[in-house]
Amino acid sequence: MGTPDFAKTILETLYSEKINIVGVFAQPDRPAGRGQKLTSPPVALFAKEKNIPLFQPEKIKHASVLEQITELNPDFILVAAYGKILPESILQAPKNESLNVHASLLPKYRGAAPINYSLLSGDKTTGISIMRMVKEMDAGPVFLTRELPITDEDNAITLTDKLAKSGGKALIEVLEMILSKKPEPIEQNHDQATYAPKISREDSEIDWNQPANTIFNKTRALLPWPVATTKLSNQVLKIYKSKVLSSPSKATPGTLIHIGKDGWTVSTKDCDLLVNEVQLQGKKAMSAFDLANGLRLKANETILGT
Repeated sequence: MGTPDFAKTILETLYSEKINIVGVFAQPDRPAGRGQKLTSPPVALFAKEKNIPLFQPEKIKHASVLEQITELNPDFILVAAYGKILPESILQAPKNESLNVHASLLPKYRGAAPINYSLLSGDKTTGISIMRMVKEMDAGPVFLTRELPITDEDNAITLTDKLAKSGGKALIEVLEMILSKKPEPIEQNHDQATYAPKISREDSEIDWNQPANTIFNKTRALLPWPVATTKLSNQVLKIYKSKVLSSPSKATPGTLIHIGKDGWTVSTKDCDLLVNEVQLQGKKAMSAFDLANGLRLKANETILGT
């Protein structure tokens, strides 16, 4: 059970390891893109490609869904970023376990957006947790964790891919553990739980009065959506890539103090930030240098956020 690319990568790993996948559940097809064409999610596309029985129920709690799962007679239900909360009747349906692949070191960052929050928080490590699913969200006992470093070059896209690959391997390890009757999972310390709720468009706006590192973390955490945004001459400007500079800021936060081929140097609360790749409302994504040339921006006269 899964929907986006993160889940697809895990499904690919299971498939490549000859795991007998009796059925795949994904979110229904949704309109996407400028033309709002009905589009299948990545997991559904993979299931169709490999001729795996595919189910895309609108309502997971409908009685027919439990009937479908019962007919499949699964040994395990394996969940990764499905996007729906499973009722207890489904969690109890498999012969062995209902397992979830969660992209954090639980009990840290329970919820829908653990990868985004690990980057927003400036964490240096993250990881994968394979847990037994229970009624409460991401609160089940953990069979296995795998730690992963976060580099300055990572963003939400690259980190999602790394965690998905790690999660697929870890999931197979846990399946083998359970079938060989190895130790029971370990209960989480619920007092230490933190949460990573779903990211919204309202989270995207940059506050140039914050430290450069905070802004840098936002630009890499909000990819591919909603993307960190600011204003340039009252138009929305998306920032896809940035880098913290060692030079201390001396100008008003948000001031574009230098334009070079490698990007814009912008002042913040403490250090300067180099903005490399941007997209102005109604235009394509491009290098900050090219946009500056096209708009004839001038250093020390342009202030972002206004």
